[in-house]
Amino acid sequence: MATMNTVVLDKAVFLLRDVHQSPSAAQRALKGYFPELGLIERAQHVRAAYDSLHAGRILSRPAPSELSDPSRFAAAHERHGFGD
Repeated sequence: MATMNTVVLDKAVFLLRDVHQSPSAAQRALKGYFPELGLIERAQHVRAAYDSLHAGRILSRPAPSELSDPSRFAAAHERHGFGD
């Protein structure tokens, strides 16, 4: 079972990376998920998550869609009969 610190850190990573919240917004959001944490504890978890993300230690991102490549998007567009 994950420790409370790991759960809070995972939630902070989620808020920063996937929800694209600022660090201060992530600190406020953590209060809703973990009301027992104080401001300093929330700030420490968000700082650790931010540092992990920007140091490249957390790499579990979803793979980009094939449609993000313009050449594949055009091919899919033609394949499905979409016209201008």
